[in-house]
Amino acid sequence: MFKNQSTYSGVSLIELMMALVISSLLLSCLITVFIAIKNINQVQIALNAMQDNSRAAAILFNSEIKMAGYIGCAKLTKDFPLINNFLEFTDENKINFYVDPEMKKNSDGILIAHASESHAILAKGMHGYSVLDAENNLKFSANDIVLISDCKNAEVARIKNISFTTEGLQQISLFRPLAMAYAKYSEITPLEVNRYYLSPSSSGLPMYSLYKKDIESQTQEMIEGIDEMKVFFEIIKDNQLIEIPANQRQKEMKIVAVSIKLTLSSIDKWIPKKDFYIYTVVRQA
Repeated sequence: MFKNQSTYSGVSLIELMMALVISSLLLSCLITVFIAIKNINQVQIALNAMQDNSRAAAILFNSEIKMAGYIGCAKLTKDFPLINNFLEFTDENKINFYVDPEMKKNSDGILIAHASESHAILAKGMHGYSVLDAENNLKFSANDIVLISDCKNAEVARIKNISFTTEGLQQISLFRPLAMAYAKYSEITPLEVNRYYLSPSSSGLPMYSLYKKDIESQTQEMIEGIDEMKVFFEIIKDNQLIEIPANQRQKEMKIVAVSIKLTLSSIDKWIPKKDFYIYTVVRQA
């Protein structure tokens, strides 16, 4: 004979509610931890981006300022016979304060002029004053502004057109005749006049970027997230080294070093802005 026995094991309403409350608390804690980790990660990403931007700006300005006044094998000095019919390029203005209508108000700009590190060599001595036969290792284009130098003399010229000889040389015709006929092995170097300033970012984000405007007034966005730029020049006055705001520099004041203060910002407004300083000694002839 079998005995019918029914057993019932259940969960009370109180136990169920307690389980739901505990589960909700655990879920809330997990969400809070997740949000905190996400925010920390975003902060770290933003700080890393600011650090990367400051490093990129330092590399850019250190390189440019050290190149200021470079003209190849010759030395740009006050008495150097640099013949120039296109733009003013002297030892006094190789670095200068710059103002652009597109730049952020109350921020500084800087102009830096120098020859490129790359150059081509005259494969033949000139027979006239308007045509150069150059090696083909560096490509030139019409309207390029170049520096021609034999280490004793130098001239700035603009290229009219380029053709190629049967020997594979670049035959460079100039808009204006040179003052002298340069010999074989003279250098032909692109001339760079770069102007740096801040303007709104092209990304549409509410931030500013560092821009470069080259010798042909072509603009390139360089580094995003720079909110302020202040430029200072170190000069020698009364046998003392003093620092002045770049816009107070007069032409006769010789610049010994350049100091740039950059204020970096992030798209995340709750991340504080950070100041970064760049100091570079100027090339002296």
